Amino acid sequence: MELKKAKAHLLLTEGSFHAVYLIRDWYESFKDTTSFKGIVIRDNQGNSEQKVQFHRTFSGKKQLTENEYSELLSLYGTISEAEKSMISLYGIPSYPADVVGHIHYSGPNLNHPDMEAFISSLTKEYDLTVYIFLDQILKPWWIEYTEGNIINAHSAVLPYARGMYAIENMAVKGNQNDFQRAAGASIHYVDNGIDTGPIIRAVRIKDPFRYESIWEVKATSYRLAFELLVNQAGAEFKNPDLQYVGVKSDKNNLGENFLSKNFDEDKKKVAQEQFLSMKKSQMSFKKAWEART
Repeated sequence: MELKKAKAHLLLTEGSFHAVYLIRDWYESFKDTTSFKGIVIRDNQGNSEQKVQFHRTFSGKKQLTENEYSELLSLYGTISEAEKSMISLYGIPSYPADVVGHIHYSGPNLNHPDMEAFISSLTKEYDLTVYIFLDQILKPWWIEYTEGNIINAHSAVLPYARGMYAIENMAVKGNQNDFQRAAGASIHYVDNGIDTGPIIRAVRIKDPFRYESIWEVKATSYRLAFELLVNQAGAEFKNPDLQYVGVKSDKNNLGENFLSKNFDEDKKKVAQEQFLSMKKSQMSFKKAWEART
């Protein structure tokens, strides 16, 4: 009789600033568990020690001086508007120094042969689940090695807003109801489509227009996506004999698949303008309703 493999969890994420919130929460949640098998970052190792030091120095700070912001920008290369909102809403995240020894740097491509060999070796020894928050599409061999046990965090409500910059692109459309339906986060199993795998859980922001900008909505969506991913991994660790069944979306409900290459500075500006327009309309409706009642 074949011996039952032990459960193992692996996190794959980006080397971006906002991913540090996920890395911190993941490490603090699972560093002492037997199933924790490290974190793979889609980046080069580069200045990891300097990043740890910066986050340690400014952890919790919500407003940076010009020099501090310049230092942060030099460490990450780019800081998006949503990431700026994450700082003002949640503060600079800590970056546990101990996590560095558990990080594997894949370089820019997660689909290269060395990574395939790494995943192959893990799946031979463990019943592996891979949790991801990525900007890269994984090749089919990832699904084959893990037997479909790959769970993705998506910063919008599926199936209504798929792909990259999903919530921003929904704002560009300017449809208030569609935007509200899509504002939130989801976790789902990865299949060979783009954000089409069975949905495990999705949460919606009840009133996205209470935020000051589309970037605050995106920042909140990031945090929700990270919470869902960490909570799911925690549930699987506590209940290794359970299989969490996702629900496949009706094809008729699948929203547009937004592509990164189609979201430029012009669309970025339109997203913010349309969000503010929808916010104003929502406020006007509420005032009119309150006056009637």
